Amino acid sequence: MKNACILRVIAITTMILMLSAFSAGCKQKPKEIDKDPETVAPPQGRITFGDPFPVTEKGELFAPSLTVDPSGNVHIAYIRGEGPIHRVFYVNSKDAGDNFSHEIQLSEKDGNKENGIVAGTSGGSLYSMWVNKSDIGSKLVYRQSGDGGKIFTRETQFNGAKNPHDFALTGDEKNPMVFYINGSQSNTTMMLNRGFNPESEISLLTESGLKGVKAASHTKGIFALTLKRSETATGGAFILLSSTDGGKTFTPYTLFNGMLFPVYKNSYNIAVTREDTVNRLHMIWLERTGSGVRLMYARSMETVAKWTEPTIIAE
Repeated sequence: MKNACILRVIAITTMILMLSAFSAGCKQKPKEIDKDPETVAPPQGRITFGDPFPVTEKGELFAPSLTVDPSGNVHIAYIRGEGPIHRVFYVNSKDAGDNFSHEIQLSEKDGNKENGIVAGTSGGSLYSMWVNKSDIGSKLVYRQSGDGGKIFTRETQFNGAKNPHDFALTGDEKNPMVFYINGSQSNTTMMLNRGFNPESEISLLTESGLKGVKAASHTKGIFALTLKRSETATGGAFILLSSTDGGKTFTPYTLFNGMLFPVYKNSYNIAVTREDTVNRLHMIWLERTGSGVRLMYARSMETVAKWTEPTIIAE
């Protein structure tokens, strides 16, 4: 009888142990939930096309910018967003525009952004720049790529710019130059920064009503163009700053004074070509008329102080 009881206890104990082992074996490790690709945080630091950031909110597209590097690769940057949430994106093409890469997000933080550009130096370095706006002011930031847009540096604040709202980049690999407009409508200043070095900044022009800035360079010529709005806000003139000593000194020229006021500060542009010993400048701009808007063109002649009569391209 005693032995039977012992055997029964052993059998019950064995059964309990077996059930415990079976139960433990049936327990599965909790499955890790895949991150929703639409909520993955933007990549930090250096980013590549191997790590594209999924777009979470399509939103409105604005401020597109384009440049072509010395190898013929096409680079495009643009801003997309709604309300206070804006992001800067970038794509490129290695086959002259036949195919484009997936878009990647360049801005590391969401927020109100404006006036984004992508620009390259004559040596091939690529820069994407934009303005981060907040309640405490505006900050100009940039990211740089030395390999044609495969890898960008971290988002870096452009020190020195107090309240930037328009900017342009030109120059070469060793001497990138950033022109930007600081200040309010009644007191605006065009500044020049060399090499993203705050100690290199100089003031080039202080006038009321400066709107926008475009820049171009070729060989020994460096040029910056801005629009000065008249006090009556019904007309204006272009102011061209020209340097032939590598950006050490600039000479101002007033062009087309009294013209009808352009539609918007980004409604003009400038380009430069080298022809023999002359830096030939080309300009386009939009101009209001009594019946609408027309597209105008003019180019410099023997010197940047002399220009052809404006030509109507479209109206």
